[in-house]
Amino acid sequence: MAKKNNTKEAIATLDATEGAMQAGLGNCTAAKSLSQRSLGAVPDGRNRNLAALALAACGDALRSETLVEEAVKSRPEDTEIQKVIYPLVHALNQLGKGNGAGAGAALEPARDYERAGAWSPFPSYWVIYIRGRAYLQMKDADKAMGEFQKVLEHPGWRPASEVRPLAQLEMARGLAMKGDTAKAKTGYQDFLAMWKDAEADEPVFVEAKAEYGKLK
Repeated sequence: MAKKNNTKEAIATLDATEGAMQAGLGNCTAAKSLSQRSLGAVPDGRNRNLAALALAACGDALRSETLVEEAVKSRPEDTEIQKVIYPLVHALNQLGKGNGAGAGAALEPARDYERAGAWSPFPSYWVIYIRGRAYLQMKDADKAMGEFQKVLEHPGWRPASEVRPLAQLEMARGLAMKGDTAKAKTGYQDFLAMWKDAEADEPVFVEAKAEYGKLK
């Protein structure tokens, strides 16, 4: 419909939204391609926010920081950019450096907005989910699982979000970190059941099956 009506920014936003989703799933080649296509069509629309997130999630710290700095300067009164996108990009880049504590600190300005957003292109669940991953990186499984549980307990924020099954997988990883093998197995089984129709070569799916197979 967007193409039929030649709504350029809507098309760019859809590409950026898909790019962010693919980045979360570990499909970075697709994520980067979609993000670049989106930015090529509309370099300074709301699509730029999700393109920055996708690139940060895929390890392109320089490009993502450049994009988010441009957004911050051009829209100083935009709460979503200032209080959600900017902290998320910094947190993702800190995670990529192995700095879980830095990632958690970067997310503090977003705390008041972490439960917001079922509308596109707001990145629903991302603040909570990335904070949980930061705790996991810091080997604090209990705090991490507390964050992932928030995602799982509130499906109505965005029922079809890819972050919800990812939170289930991270819960299983947290249980494994704690040494609770029985519950970890159940957690992995729940994730694999949620993704029973996934593509066999989906990176996250492949990782989850391998991790599950190593549990004893």
